[in-house]
Amino acid sequence: MTCVLVHSGTLIDGTGGAPIADARVLIRDGRILSVGPSAGPVPPAVEAIDARGAPILPGFIDGHAHITFEVAGVEAQVRWASERAPSRERA
Repeated sequence: MTCVLVHSGTLIDGTGGAPIADARVLIRDGRILSVGPSAGPVPPAVEAIDARGAPILPGFIDGHAHITFEVAGVEAQVRWASERAPSRERA
């Protein structure tokens, strides 16, 4: 069992509520167990990550991705789109 405590950062939970300063997030085996204000010392047998001066965004998913295509497929898509695009002729 792996436990990680991210503490002392500013919690932004994504609900639209105000950020919580000096917050902590406890994670066990990759799952968030608790989220809230920091209270007391860091428990023993926990990997502690000091997030002081940084935001904590529990559950945030990075949706940034690079998608690659087969070259022939891209050429076909570009040709299809250019055949249907409005004319770009200048008046």
